[in-house]
Amino acid sequence: MVDVYHYTDKKGYNAISSQSPYIFKSSAPDKGHPKGVYVTTMSPEQLLHKPGGFKSYLGLTSDKSEYYFKFKIEKCKLKKIKGGRSSHVNYIDHDLIVPRTSVISHGKTDK
Repeated sequence: MVDVYHYTDKKGYNAISSQSPYIFKSSAPDKGHPKGVYVTTMSPEQLLHKPGGFKSYLGLTSDKSEYYFKFKIEKCKLKKIKGGRSSHVNYIDHDLIVPRTSVISHGKTDK
């Protein structure tokens, strides 16, 4: 098992938070990457100390990095993306159902 973070905007955070269990919907990102639920092992605190922060390291807009969920997942479920962010961005190629008890923390990032 590995701890991962899923970053989202306020609308996504409210939609995910309203469900029990949490359901993370698979979606297609803008840049031609595969459809999936995108996660990283990088915490909000780690990203704040990186040059360029969320945008440079994860390719996220300020809105899409406003909220986070931290949870555990089996490492074998994570797929690598192609390109320069593959060392710290992974995806799950289907909707992800996470029991509320499996979420370690969630909320607003301190950007």
